Amino acid sequence: MRRRLGEPAAGTEEATGLVSPRPAAPTISRRGALSMVGLGSVALARPRVSVNYVRVPAFVSGVLLLVWWPLVLRRVDHFTTATALPADGFLPWWLLITAALFAASAAVLIVRTRQWSRAQRQARSAAK
Repeated sequence: MRRRLGEPAAGTEEATGLVSPRPAAPTISRRGALSMVGLGSVALARPRVSVNYVRVPAFVSGVLLLVWWPLVLRRVDHFTTATALPADGFLPWWLLITAALFAASAAVLIVRTRQWSRAQRQARSAAK
């Protein structure tokens, strides 16, 4: 049985899929990339994770709105007749829950930022 040019031989590691025919791309750490650019002193700077303190409460608030949108936007007339509960309190509750989520997230961000800056100051004083 003849094989085509460039095709791996049967029974080899390339033919069985155990080894990639292409070499893996070299990986480099963030610190290494910054030092190559000339920003080696910035390598110890805090990574930008503060965006997650906005993403998480926004996601939870969006999920709550997605689940309860007919009640939040007062689009359900039959809710009161079916449950004997008022349908007009969902918008203020959703807004209150959203505000509480963002406030809690901001509080956690402030606490962690202060802890991080305190640790950085201690590391700098220990290095001197």
